[in-house]
Amino acid sequence: MVRAQPEPVVLVGHSRGGIVISQAAERVPEPIASLAYLAAFLVKPGETLLSTSARIAREPAPNVLIAREDGSTSVHPDAVGPNFYNTTDQAWVDRARSLLTPEPMAVFTTPLTLTEAAYGSVSRAYIECTQDNAVPLELQRLMQADLPCAPVFTLETDHSPFYSAPDQLAACLRRIG
Repeated sequence: MVRAQPEPVVLVGHSRGGIVISQAAERVPEPIASLAYLAAFLVKPGETLLSTSARIAREPAPNVLIAREDGSTSVHPDAVGPNFYNTTDQAWVDRARSLLTPEPMAVFTTPLTLTEAAYGSVSRAYIECTQDNAVPLELQRLMQADLPCAPVFTLETDHSPFYSAPDQLAACLRRIG
């Protein structure tokens, strides 16, 4: 779909979506103007989401993910608000909870395959969220130190500014675009 666009695009990846946009840039860098990481995993080549998450010490959040027999995971409904929407109005938290679906476990354990020639040729921006309980600010900044981004925007929000601060997020995305 990226190749079909009439002009270069900005890909926005939120949370685990950072892995997706990184791999997309590796596969088709030419039509991508920029990658925008929104409180997202900015994972080094050869690393995984799990190995990247383990770089900071933090108390494990009990009962956040539920392992399913089919090899997928889902977020425990009671963990949605405190972990992902801690500054969001309750109506939006309830909406988000109603949209939960299982995700494959492989997203946590598959190493990224990225090269300087492809992925490295695409500019990167980062939107960090200071009150994020899912991808803590300390981790967001460690990832940016490894793979620098410019520009970097800081929002005083939770993990999900599309609900908690949509106007501020839109302003950042307009500047990136």
